[in-house]
Amino acid sequence: MHPQASALARLRPKLFHITAPGAFRSIFDHGLLSTALLLETYGWSPEAIDELVTTPRRDYVTVEGTNGRDDARLCHQRPINPAVLGKSLALTGTTESDYLRLLANRVFLFPTDDTATAFRDALLVDGPVDVLTINTFTLLRSAGDRVEVSRHNSGASPRSPIAKGRDTWQRLDQFDRRVAEIKEVTLLDRLDDVETFTLSVVRVEQDGTRRRVWPEVRAGSVALTP
Repeated sequence: MHPQASALARLRPKLFHITAPGAFRSIFDHGLLSTALLLETYGWSPEAIDELVTTPRRDYVTVEGTNGRDDARLCHQRPINPAVLGKSLALTGTTESDYLRLLANRVFLFPTDDTATAFRDALLVDGPVDVLTINTFTLLRSAGDRVEVSRHNSGASPRSPIAKGRDTWQRLDQFDRRVAEIKEVTLLDRLDDVETFTLSVVRVEQDGTRRRVWPEVRAGSVALTP
């Protein structure tokens, strides 16, 4: 692995992905797919995919399952503030639609529990979530050539504009800052064999209670506290 990948694996041995409760089973079976690729897999036309992914502040979307697949639920994008995003994109000459397409072609992981807090809390408003904890080293060893990282949370709206566009993300072998500055780890299109990389799946309830749902906990085990 590239030295930056090794450094990231040492500093952040675990990565976190947040999803709908129970969705991890389909993720284990079919892979962790970007929004655009998931819609393509479910038979959506390119035009319909583009219309959906370029919709600003999209709400939850339920995608009906086909060919034996379960229904899928796309997370909302309510935390994105169009006014702040527009100012950030103006710094790089990127259109809003193009930036939303960039988001839609990535799988997102957080390098710490703290960096995941805002997104997790936004989803908890509507119900519980599952948090997949993924082994950083094994993921980078298997799919490191498709990993791109960012010093910023690409979906968040900072108080003051920061430059956002295609260069929001960089390949690890081109990232010339300290890996401690990485706030977001992404993979282009998909991550397969997710069960191989996953250490645990924890259900987080709206009251903050945490309970491991995979691997299954033996009877008599206690819930985890926030």
